[in-house]
Formats: sequence, structure tokens, C-alpha cells
Amino acid sequence: TTAKVYVFDNKKVDVPLVLNETTNYPNPIVETSQLSFVSQTATPVTITINDLNGKVVATIINNQTLTIGNNTFTISRNNLPSGMYFVNIVGQNQVITHKIEML
Repeated sequence: TTAKVYVFDNKKVDVPLVLNETTNYPNPIVETSQLSFVSQTATPVTITINDLNGKVVATIINNQTLTIGNNTFTISRNNLPSGMYFVNIVGQNQVITHKIEML
């Protein structure tokens, strides 16, 4: 799975978040999945699950400061219907988007 990194105002910035090659397992998600990535700085982030229209359907963390190094969060399916979703990791001047599927 490939993560896309967008920077604001088309300016190149140092990327404080680095995603591992596998960002969540298992994918597709039946009940829960582990989202794992590495942060190079202790930066506050918000992690949301968005539907294909961009609507936030779940919030994993809200403005929580990450630890430097490995960070792991549980994605829980809860009552989300089957389908494709996007996990957005929003941090310092960047958004990392990862596609997930709920079965």
C-alpha cells in the first residue's frame, strides 16, 4: 500500500511522519486493524476515517501528540458499513492518506 503525502501551498517541507511499508494490518478490516507508522518528531496529529465523499465517519485520535518513533493505533470497524474508506493522518502542514477497506 502506498501513502500519499500532500504539502500545503505546494511548498516542500520536512516530513515529520514516515509511514511503514504496511500501514495497517489486516486490510481489509473485519473487526479491528492496527495502524502503525513512525514519527520523526513529537508532533500533534489527528487521525480520522473518511468515506469516499470525504465525510469524517470516525476519529481515531484528535490533536494527540505522538511519541518519536513507532506509533500504533487501533482502527475499529464499529458500525461502519462495508466499503472503501480513507485514513487521514493530519499533522504539521501535511496530510497522509491511506486507503482501507471494511468487509
